[in-house]
Amino acid sequence: MANTKQKEIHEKLGKIFLEAILNIKDANIAYIENYYNKIKKTALKNTKKLEKSKVPHSIFDYSMTNFFTNDRNKRFYSLEKIDSEKCGLVNAKGELIVPFEYDSIGGFVINSNFIYSYKNSKTGLLDCLGNVVIEPIAEDTICFYEGLAAFCINNKYGYIDSSGNIVIPVIYDKASKFINGIAEVKIGDETFCINRKGEKIDV
Repeated sequence: MANTKQKEIHEKLGKIFLEAILNIKDANIAYIENYYNKIKKTALKNTKKLEKSKVPHSIFDYSMTNFFTNDRNKRFYSLEKIDSEKCGLVNAKGELIVPFEYDSIGGFVINSNFIYSYKNSKTGLLDCLGNVVIEPIAEDTICFYEGLAAFCINNKYGYIDSSGNIVIPVIYDKASKFINGIAEVKIGDETFCINRKGEKIDV
């Protein structure tokens, strides 16, 4: 019961926050966050006060599901549209930069400025402007090491660079991260090492 009530509180807080960032676009983002946190603190102590707050009906179409940042100029808020249960992305200016079409939008990818997107249990990447870098087709988590990331499609692995280009083809049954310019891969029963060009090397 307590968990259900807390979930309702956080959903209402997310809706209030969305209204703030969409309708007070010129406000300092710190002011908006302070406003949100103040309401959150009050709400957790007194749920009735939150329920009585004068909130426009339109904000109850959304809930905030995630907040993440990699520096002061790149703050993002993942929002879920209640009726469709689809997520979109709002930037620190309160601009909707990714439409409500994803099952989930996560945080920043390790060692990059890309943002995870999820649809139909597959992983994709977005850039900080909301542009699609990779459609949600990967079957595994994508992490960058030394500027390259292994990713899986149809149970085969390949590598992309920091611009989202496939630089090593999707042909491997297994693929490790690059360390000192070398990665271990497997095709069938053969395990071997490749360089950043995808060339087989002896180590």
